[in-house]
Amino acid sequence: MANLNLAYNFGKVGFAQNLKTTFGITNLFDSNYIGGIYGAASVSGDNNANLFVGAPRQYFGTVSAEF
Repeated sequence: MANLNLAYNFGKVGFAQNLKTTFGITNLFDSNYIGGIYGAASVSGDNNANLFVGAPRQYFGTVSAEF
C-alpha cells in the first residue's frame, strides 16, 4: 500500500497570503487489500469473521489561504 501527497505554498498572491495547494492519491497502485475485519460470536455458535475490502485508488486536493 502506497500513498502520494504533494503540497506547494505560493506565498502571497494578490490579497491572499500563504496560498497553499495540496494534491494526494491514496492506494497509489490500486492494490486489493483487506480494509478491516469484524468478528463477533453469535448465540448460535457461528463466530466467522467478516472481511471488508479496502478502498480503491482515490484522489483528493485542497486549496487554502489566509486573508
